[in-house]
Amino acid sequence: EIEAFSEEGLLTRHSGGYEGFTFAHGRIIAHGIGNLAISEIAPWVDSTRLVNLSTRGWASTGEETMIAGIVAFESEGDLESDNIVFRGIGPGLEDQGVTDFAANPRIEYLHDEQVLYSNENWEGNVALADAFEAVGAFELEPLSADAAILGTPQSNAVSFLNVQDEDGGIALIEAYRIEGANYEFVNLSTRALASEGEKSLIGGFVLEGETVRSILIRAIGPSLIDRGVTNPMADPVLTLYQDGKVIASNKGWDGSSLMQHFFDRAHASPLDESSDDAVLVVPLNPGLYTVQASSESGQSGVVLLELFDMGD
Repeated sequence: EIEAFSEEGLLTRHSGGYEGFTFAHGRIIAHGIGNLAISEIAPWVDSTRLVNLSTRGWASTGEETMIAGIVAFESEGDLESDNIVFRGIGPGLEDQGVTDFAANPRIEYLHDEQVLYSNENWEGNVALADAFEAVGAFELEPLSADAAILGTPQSNAVSFLNVQDEDGGIALIEAYRIEGANYEFVNLSTRALASEGEKSLIGGFVLEGETVRSILIRAIGPSLIDRGVTNPMADPVLTLYQDGKVIASNKGWDGSSLMQHFFDRAHASPLDESSDDAVLVVPLNPGLYTVQASSESGQSGVVLLELFDMGD
């Protein structure tokens, strides 16, 4: 058992028992395996923000629509409109070695069940191409059937980005914050049918700035049955990568009160203490990260991959 104290008393407590755990509370950070841990104090420096969120997974129609929930909070910024790029990429994944890609994805951005933006073929739009370059997104062929939107997000509310493909295939959902925008990303949650290998659900995010940032990541499968999902993934495994190296992983979270505290802090829904969902809380330096939600047994099922910015 690991405890962190301040002058006011106990800050946080964690019981070991699973591999590769990392937890954080304010500036107190601990990393370890089993019941061994190394603690550190993170420095106070300028703020860091999420500037890119993405998820790659299976997209079809109906219950197999790939659905991403996005939360953006208002912040200081000069750019108040056309300040976000959304992309739903299928054919553009072929150059990245994906063989079973969605051939003709359609992307929709919704709030309160109202479609605010939609696109099926981006058709080499010049404004979109300029926006791709500005945010550092990879190029798309002008005549590809990929989908893209340049728009304005709904702030201080949950909105949804959906990708559908009639024939089904692997698609990539992307949301890029354009520099100077008057909002900050705080949450991305993507629900999709997943299994293992190429059909794993893979999320990516970019942290920009100079500070350590605490991020809550969850792969929810078993708990989805309480939300009406009839085919949830029974045994999700959560793996976090940087530069192709595993930096943290979890399967079957520990149900601790500390983790429940982190859920409350991030405004994330509670999980049953005995569920086999996977959870990580990680303090991260600025950089590019990839997180994978896959099935330990290789069985397909619906999984919800969640990313929460917990603040400084």
